[in-house]
Amino acid sequence: MKKIYYKSLVMLSFAIAITACKKDDISVERNESTTWEIDKTITEADIRTRLGYDPRFDYAYLTQSSVNLQMLSLGNVPLSGQNKREVTLKLVKPLEVDTQLSLAYDASVYEKVKGDNSGLELGEANVVTVAEATKTISRGETTVTFTLVSNNQSNFNKSVILPFSVKVLNNEKLKIIGGKEVIVAKVTPETVSVTTTAEISKSISVINGAFTGSKEVKVVINSSAILPAGLSVGLVRNNSALPTGETLIATGAEGTLPKVAFTEQQQTLSFNIDTSKLTTNLERYVLPLKYVLYDAAGNSYELPNNSIIVKVNVVSGELEENDRNARGNHDQNPSGTLVPKGDISFSYAYSQSTGDPGNAIDGDYESKTFFNAKPNGRNQWLYFSFSSMKTIKKIRLKVSATHTISYFAVYGAQGNIDDAKFQGWAQFAEGGEYYTVEFRQPISVDHILLSQFSSRRGRAAWYEIKEVDFYE
Repeated sequence: MKKIYYKSLVMLSFAIAITACKKDDISVERNESTTWEIDKTITEADIRTRLGYDPRFDYAYLTQSSVNLQMLSLGNVPLSGQNKREVTLKLVKPLEVDTQLSLAYDASVYEKVKGDNSGLELGEANVVTVAEATKTISRGETTVTFTLVSNNQSNFNKSVILPFSVKVLNNEKLKIIGGKEVIVAKVTPETVSVTTTAEISKSISVINGAFTGSKEVKVVINSSAILPAGLSVGLVRNNSALPTGETLIATGAEGTLPKVAFTEQQQTLSFNIDTSKLTTNLERYVLPLKYVLYDAAGNSYELPNNSIIVKVNVVSGELEENDRNARGNHDQNPSGTLVPKGDISFSYAYSQSTGDPGNAIDGDYESKTFFNAKPNGRNQWLYFSFSSMKTIKKIRLKVSATHTISYFAVYGAQGNIDDAKFQGWAQFAEGGEYYTVEFRQPISVDHILLSQFSSRRGRAAWYEIKEVDFYE
């Protein structure tokens, strides 16, 4: 036991002696150099390398993962043009040399991408092609664009996907970022719908026995998709569609009807009414039309519901803004000819919390409708429309005496109700049941609009109207 203890003590003393000797050989020096570097092997194995980025290379990626192309069909109309979509490849930074890249159909990655496309089957290579499969991106540039093209097949009846892969052809330093080297073209059949406004109103003014103002009529044809090139759309007179009881406009009054290339989803066709074919009598005529599609060879095709009725109203003067035209009074027995109730329709802009609008135009002067002037903070509008254009001189409202009126705004419209023109404020001394609007200059209109009702009860008060009469 004593021998073991003694031997350990000797070894400890020897170790301390060695350490004491080495201490004299240690020196500390200050490094003033600013050119030190991290070892290259450490740099190239940093966090970016572990994420897939290697600073020895340049990188590029496709900016999209998929594009949609439609195979369009439109009734019996042959659609044979091309559908195109652009695909962009972007570089992380500009290249130092010109580089060639290719985009090509790649069925080998179908299994990889089909899970993101609802199990759609693989399309044949000729369904979608690349317009220019190989492209060069020049030194200093950062993008290149490929174009995918499908030749439209109106009888195409299934949805498919076609994967395309981008590859670098002549630059070993350029790599495509993983997961960004494939784009999927999804091809689906689509039935195109073409629609238009079934009825259009056009007012033409007569002043001092002569026609004045615009005679242009605009017809808008809408398509649910951009149609392939080569199609045109035109207007054709269609007398067989004249509504019962209407007066057919004179032959030739439509002038030259337009035919234009159908290049936009919303295509406008314009023509002018030839007033030399009309009399200056204040009447309404109807011009029945239909739209027709044409292919590149000039063959014509008709679609269902292609009828367009143009109502041409010859009116005394074109309606204009006139903020001093309407004035209010309490005339209980206005002069003029009463417009028949059957020629009037009435509705509210906001129907919630309103009474039956029919009670205001039913000839019963005790039944009533009601409304709030500002439902949900919005001005209520009262819309009155006539079965044919009327030249209105006066309007009389019979209201509940407990729901008096201080003033309201008056508007008139010829044709489109959205083109209403302000005619002024009808102002009243509140009291009584009868509130009459008189126009200093009678207005020829299809619609009368009343809004912004106010009273001493405030601008959001309730009103009760028993009857509204119009006088010509």
